[in-house]
Amino acid sequence: MSRIAFSYIKIKEKVESAMSTARNCRELWPDDAVIKIFTDDLTARAQEIVSASGPKNEKPLTEELLRIESIRDNAFRAAVNYLESIALLPGNPNSEKAEALLERLSGSGLSFLSESYLAETTILNEHLAWLDKEENKTVATEIGFGPWIEAIRTTNNNFVKMLAERNSAKEARPPRIDTLTPALDKSIKALWAYVDAHKGNDKAAHVFADFFTAMANEKTRRTKKALADSPLTPES
Repeated sequence: MSRIAFSYIKIKEKVESAMSTARNCRELWPDDAVIKIFTDDLTARAQEIVSASGPKNEKPLTEELLRIESIRDNAFRAAVNYLESIALLPGNPNSEKAEALLERLSGSGLSFLSESYLAETTILNEHLAWLDKEENKTVATEIGFGPWIEAIRTTNNNFVKMLAERNSAKEARPPRIDTLTPALDKSIKALWAYVDAHKGNDKAAHVFADFFTAMANEKTRRTKKALADSPLTPES
């Protein structure tokens, strides 16, 4: 016997599944007055959440954050390119100095520029702290690297400021969806109970097919995440 357990489905998938289930029921049993009552209620509850899920006030901030992040990444790449141009120029008296800075800044590659906001910011701050040491600052000045350091610092600070602004906007978002979800869940359960009891479990599973697909997808996601988060087994 099929059983529905949708509590852990992501809200977007839950709303989409609710709407498709309501349509399925109305198409299959157009003359059932009780089905109409239940599906009208389910559709109304789902539409409430759709309305509450409209554009958020932090969306423009997120777009600006992505723009500033790109500028920050490009500033660091440009700084590395500058050092490489000095290090690779034959006969340049500052080649070894540039190589020393280059090894510290990009010896492990630039993949950290694609990591999380926190990880990238942490690494950039570490680089800046190292460059601010007197001996390194002297070397940077000698090879004309000072403006590049300030470009990294400025773009990193701009990013951190915008990230804080965007996060504040997200935290201020009214928790409307959380307050509407229990009513949607109740409506889903009511429709399932009626269809399962009066139309049969097979019919219920059929019209609720999108819920079962969403449940399976979420189970797969959770399984993959659990495997990814599991510690590696030490070699014997």
